[in-house]
Amino acid sequence: MFKTTLIQFLTHLNRKEMTRFVEFVDSPFFNKHKDVKRLVHFLNKIYPNFTKKKTDRLAIYAKMFPKEAFDEPKLKHVFSYTLRLLEQFLSHQEFMKVDSDLKLFLLRDLRNRNLNKRFEKILAQTKSEINKEQIRNFSHHSRMYTLISEADKYFTDKEAYKRDENLQNKVDSLDRFYLSEKLRSICEMLNRKRFLDHQYDFNMEQEMISYLEARPEWWANTPSIQIYYQVYQTLRNTEEDKHYYKLMDLLQDHRHKFPETERLGLFNYALNYCIRRGNSGRVEFWKEVFKIYKQILKDQLILENGFLSESHYGNIATVAMKVKEFDWAENFIHEYKNQLSAANSENAFNYNLSRYYVESRQYDEALVLLNSIEYTNLVYFLGCKVLLLRAYYELGEGEPLRSLMDSFKQYLTRNKLLNKTKIKRYSDHFRLTGRLYKLKIDFAFTPRKQWIKDVQKLEQKVDETKVLPGKVWIKAKLKELLEMGGIVGPSDVVAKS
Repeated sequence: MFKTTLIQFLTHLNRKEMTRFVEFVDSPFFNKHKDVKRLVHFLNKIYPNFTKKKTDRLAIYAKMFPKEAFDEPKLKHVFSYTLRLLEQFLSHQEFMKVDSDLKLFLLRDLRNRNLNKRFEKILAQTKSEINKEQIRNFSHHSRMYTLISEADKYFTDKEAYKRDENLQNKVDSLDRFYLSEKLRSICEMLNRKRFLDHQYDFNMEQEMISYLEARPEWWANTPSIQIYYQVYQTLRNTEEDKHYYKLMDLLQDHRHKFPETERLGLFNYALNYCIRRGNSGRVEFWKEVFKIYKQILKDQLILENGFLSESHYGNIATVAMKVKEFDWAENFIHEYKNQLSAANSENAFNYNLSRYYVESRQYDEALVLLNSIEYTNLVYFLGCKVLLLRAYYELGEGEPLRSLMDSFKQYLTRNKLLNKTKIKRYSDHFRLTGRLYKLKIDFAFTPRKQWIKDVQKLEQKVDETKVLPGKVWIKAKLKELLEMGGIVGPSDVVAKS
């Protein structure tokens, strides 16, 4: 393949965009170069099959200039000019998306030409359009500021100060734009700081917050400031739940005033807050996580080009099961199966359905499914084996459990794709589950005092294992064993022997 930036760009155009690019190139207003037209029409014919044979530079040159000897500098020049034209086309496409943006540029031109009557008519129309916009994020305030700036320049030129309030409106719009965008950016800096090793400079953060808190009535009707202020509070005050609940109330009332991508980002802030609280022991927040997932599914925010990612599919199913919404989880697993990408859809479906069976204590159904499927994805394969181990434990199937432990140990030893860390984590899970099962069986044959001591030793070992797949489940099973032994509530963990 004649690898050029131009051809790489063209592979990212859909059929409609490619057709419009051809029309763009054919327009004498944008392009007067016949060689460029010839190249683009040829590339349009072979689109999207830019194979090595079809895009060979000699083949392209022969198609464009059949009577000429190959001239590589000439071909490169045509490609270079066409690339600049494609970039102009893409910029033009983006520019044409928002009608009010076009009118802002028109207003500037009308003002410079002193076409006053037309200026005032377009000004009134554009102001009305912007005021009617449903989206009220920082971009809305930016457009309003630009509009009022044009109006202010116009009335200043006309010396019409007495009948005009544009200067005050301009300053107010600028403040709304700046504060919305400043809050949004600080929230993202705080968010990234959690997982990036980077020190941000939070310029004027406290001054801005002090200003907002001193004048709450000024921004009470500006959703972009209201919502990002609450997001900010959830990031800075991670244990004051009132800010989260206020944020959710605001999102419920104003979420449609933000474009879909930004709206999803706002729900993600709320989601991350709840996950942190849930992981810290506040189990009621898992219901909040479930509620948020249902909302973003309802608003279709989580789909990408009509598809649901495997990670979202698994996370949503997991949370539903965590809060015991088993019927909802089962329906979700089946309903969204066809919205997974084809590559791993069967793996993802089978794994999550198996997990549903295990979590809802339908162990026989789980065993049938887990023993009948072949996983082509390593992550799902490992998860499947963990689920199988759990099902054997719960059913008291000692022989299959021990057989699985032996075969899995051999698999971990022989597999060259797993790193040492992963091998240790899964080895720990299987080894500790094996000890757990032995204690369950030994209950009837071991002196009670010694048995409880053995359970507590295992409990201590589990606590000391920092990263352990299925740790929550193992802890729950240990609790059940201790209750069998007559210990209710937290056990007194014995010292190391």
